[in-house]
Amino acid sequence: MRRSAPFALSLLGLIWPMYCSAVNLPDYQATAIIEETWNRPFRLAIGELVVVSGVESALKSDVTKRKILQNEVPLYELLEKHGLVQLTEQHPTAGGSSNGIDQAPDPGISAMTVAPTQKALTLEKRTGKTPEAGAVWLPEGKFVVTKIVSNEPETKGLDQYRVVVCAYDAVWDPEWKALLEEAQKQTVSSQRKAVVLLYYDPNTGRWSVVTQDLANTDAPFATSHVKTFMQLK
Repeated sequence: MRRSAPFALSLLGLIWPMYCSAVNLPDYQATAIIEETWNRPFRLAIGELVVVSGVESALKSDVTKRKILQNEVPLYELLEKHGLVQLTEQHPTAGGSSNGIDQAPDPGISAMTVAPTQKALTLEKRTGKTPEAGAVWLPEGKFVVTKIVSNEPETKGLDQYRVVVCAYDAVWDPEWKALLEEAQKQTVSSQRKAVVLLYYDPNTGRWSVVTQDLANTDAPFATSHVKTFMQLK
């Protein structure tokens, strides 16, 4: 039976508030999600990796090739400097591509083979993670949210988010702390602050961390990842 336009509008009136009303996320649940995310060890891809210039290049390239982005290369070089990996670098061909894959514009590296050192494998054992092919797990530390400053709902189209501002304590793994301090050119404190963006997936009914900005309590934020993400269309 054909439904009238008023019936369709009334049905829409029932459904629309389900999408528009903010999904509740109490502070204690936000704390649990953030801490669970932060306290996961860092998963580092190892083995043969092709370096691509961006996500678009990665999506267009050979799906059988494992890839990293160009901006991830400095991390691998820093890990090598700290004795956690050994790198064998490959240089691009004159044509700028290899095996049909768009290479990064950096003429220095087009691909690399990453081998974890015994030092990295020893650190992995401390995470309690089961070793897996193609990755090594590195501990970052232990992180505890000490205060939720604000927990505000945000929307982007029909998508629902929460912007959580919090303070937290960090007990850094010594190796990870040394890496961060060299990368950031400053001391990383145990007293920290964060702006964390969480996304609600209506299909699973779960929240997850999308992006974040982190800093020492007494320092300004050096990034604006949350603001940038919310401004993207």
